[in-house]
Amino acid sequence: MDLGGGSGIGDELGPDKVVRIHDARIGLEAVVVVDNVACGPAIGGVRMARDVTLAEISRLARAMTMKNAAAGLPHGGGKSGIVADPGGPPADKERLIRAFARAIRSLTEYIPGPDMGTDERCMAWVKDEIDRAVGLPRVLGGIPLD
Repeated sequence: MDLGGGSGIGDELGPDKVVRIHDARIGLEAVVVVDNVACGPAIGGVRMARDVTLAEISRLARAMTMKNAAAGLPHGGGKSGIVADPGGPPADKERLIRAFARAIRSLTEYIPGPDMGTDERCMAWVKDEIDRAVGLPRVLGGIPLD
């Protein structure tokens, strides 16, 4: 993942915070961009793909800031990315999602949701670990995504 400082991200709106996550023990490499929290906690999806970059996640976090503001929601924008094959073994995916969730436990200004490569089941794992997520399965009070 390109997590270098020369990404050229940043302006007067944000990002408010960029968190890089690396845990070699379990093979977790991820980034969270909290773009802006002026309207409330940042909300945005957790993308899982082999080729996730900081620049991509930063652009998507900014898009969430603008979308939430345009919709009048009491949320800022954020986005996260996990470098992994979303089609890998289900047990590996769960292990990575749960480890990611534990790594962002203290990042309370970010509320994760599903995105490319993740789904309601993944958000259930996140909710189980840190008690905050959107895009949950119906059995956990969510509204079906399909």
